Amino acid sequence: MMKAKPTVVLTYPIHRKAIAEDLAPHARVRIARSRAELLRLAKSAEGIITRFSDPVNEELLAAAPRLRAVANFAVGIDNIDLKA
Repeated sequence: MMKAKPTVVLTYPIHRKAIAEDLAPHARVRIARSRAELLRLAKSAEGIITRFSDPVNEELLAAAPRLRAVANFAVGIDNIDLKA
């Protein structure tokens, strides 16, 4: 039986080629267009890719019980609550 691909949620659209060639072969890719949608999609996400303006905080982490990785497409990690 083939294992299902993990779900990766993006908080912004990235280059189509990057999605098609780098992410889609390995994961189900979803793009959250709002914070509410991010919180809804986080429920099934194993990975989340954010940008600097998207807070990764206790609220988001609590909504993502399957989360294994957070990647930040930015310089620095000011948007990530490391204590949470």
